[in-house]
Amino acid sequence: MNDIVPFHYGAHEVRTVEIDGEPWFVAADVCTILDIGRVHDAVRGLDDDEKGADTIRTPGGDQQVTIVNEPGLYSLILRSRKPEAKAFKRWITHEVLPAIRRTGSYSVAPTSQLDILRAAIDQIEAAQLAAQRAELVAEHAAETVREVGHRVDALEGNHGWYSALAYARRRNWATSVDFLNPLGRRAGQIGRAAGLRAAKVPHPIYGEANAWPEWVWDQAYQDGAGGAA
Repeated sequence: MNDIVPFHYGAHEVRTVEIDGEPWFVAADVCTILDIGRVHDAVRGLDDDEKGADTIRTPGGDQQVTIVNEPGLYSLILRSRKPEAKAFKRWITHEVLPAIRRTGSYSVAPTSQLDILRAAIDQIEAAQLAAQRAELVAEHAAETVREVGHRVDALEGNHGWYSALAYARRRNWATSVDFLNPLGRRAGQIGRAAGLRAAKVPHPIYGEANAWPEWVWDQAYQDGAGGAA
């Protein structure tokens, strides 16, 4: 039976024991923090050298508990989808392990396996962060397109000149680049030939676009620019 050393992570207790100079963690405590429901199933997926059992003293008497070593701990962290997992890993590596090392009994150098696990966690965290950022950017871009699109419609609807996008929208036509670009080029040729200068209006993608009177767009479309609508 080994002496239990408890660490407190917020309102939760993480019990640790040292076996042959190596820290082991009570699996149930770790799974509670990581929101892993079935401790037995989670531990069963670990390698044999990552898990074990120990008897600890509790107020209700001696109790045998499942424990995991540092590699086993990181394996459990990798399985957790809870955002808390990142902060928990940092707490383990920056507070718990240094505190154990200060006792002088835990001085095992990191193994290649630990390095691989730590690197895997860092990569997963970086990928998750990148995915979250990309999602936020996409949401912002979509909202910007909608907002500017409304402004384009309102502005162009007032003065009677339209961009290729607004012209196509008025007719419920395709708004793909393959359709709008040739239509816009032909409208420019017709407008300039008539001595007109394009008006600049906001555009949800390019920032601004050329606007021409509706008759210019009608002529451009009749000339076959843009292909099928």
